[in-house]
Amino acid sequence: MKKVSTSPFFFKKVFPVFWLGFVFLFFIVSIALGAYEKSIMFVVAPIIMIVFGVILFKKLVWDLCDEVIDEGESLLIKKGKLEQRVLLKDVVNINHQLSSPERVVLSVRTSGSIGKELAFIPLMHMRIFSKNKHVIKLIQRVDDARRT
Repeated sequence: MKKVSTSPFFFKKVFPVFWLGFVFLFFIVSIALGAYEKSIMFVVAPIIMIVFGVILFKKLVWDLCDEVIDEGESLLIKKGKLEQRVLLKDVVNINHQLSSPERVVLSVRTSGSIGKELAFIPLMHMRIFSKNKHVIKLIQRVDDARRT
C-alpha cells in the first residue's frame, strides 16, 4: 500500500481562511473609514471577490479527496469519514490538470460513497511545466488493468 496523493489541508482549510478573511477585513475597514463615500467600488469589489473566491474554492479545492492509497489492483480513496475503493479497471478517465493546486480527477464507472468523479492532489514532483511522473504511472497501470 502506497500513498499516491498529497494532503490538501493547506488548500482546503488554511488558504480559504486567509483569502476570505483578508477580503472581509478589507471590506470592514473600508466601511469603517467611510471609503464607500468616495467610491462605491470599495464595497462592491470585496463582495465580488468573496463570491468569486467561494465559487472558485468550491469548484477547484473543496472537492479534493483527503487521501488516495494505492492497493495494487485498486485505489482506496478517503474524504473525511467516507471511503471508496475503486478498481483500476473501473477507472474510465484520468484528467490531469496543471493548475494550482495540481489536480487529478478520476472518472469511475459506478458512483460510490464519495461520487463518480474523484479529485485529488498527486504526489509532488520536481519538474515544473511537465506531466507528473506519478500520474503517468497511474495512467499506464489503469490502461494495463483495462486490457486484462
